Amino acid sequence: MEERERGEMCDASEAMAECAACVDKDEECLQNQLAISQERMAELEDQLLHVRADFENYRKRVARDHADSMQSACESLIRDLLPILDNFSFGLKAAEQSGNREIVQGFDLIWQQLQQLLGARGLSPVGTAGKVFDCNVADALTLVPSADVPEGYVVDVIRVGYFLGKKLLRPAAVTVSSGPLATESDGDETRITE
Repeated sequence: MEERERGEMCDASEAMAECAACVDKDEECLQNQLAISQERMAELEDQLLHVRADFENYRKRVARDHADSMQSACESLIRDLLPILDNFSFGLKAAEQSGNREIVQGFDLIWQQLQQLLGARGLSPVGTAGKVFDCNVADALTLVPSADVPEGYVVDVIRVGYFLGKKLLRPAAVTVSSGPLATESDGDETRITE
């Protein structure tokens, strides 16, 4: 019996030693699991940040694409309206020449409303008589001598050009001054040179 008690005591001390080893292993195991979980959580947080950034970029791209498509649609419509504006302007000039004040007032009122509406959408005219010619916004159709308008200045606007915001939709078509006619005296003869 003593042997049995001794055996049981050995078994108990071995069991306690095993338990102590298990506890140490369990603690080590738990610490490993905690480290693995923390690494995984860091990876997931990193993935979340990337997903948020990607979503934010996507949201901005969609908003930009939407604004671009709206701008493109607006630009397309206004481009289609430019010949109508030209014809309306010709009609207004013809009405002014007719001398009928009621017609002129009616055309002028509609013209002002069109200009306000399109101006609110970012349309602005290019090419004004009396200004310095700028080849970036206007096409010079002809050079004409002029005693009143200095050389390199716009004499007349044949077709108005337009900006939509900062984008040139159509350059103006203008006549540019080549300066006054120069005369040279050569004895008794006077020659006109351009």
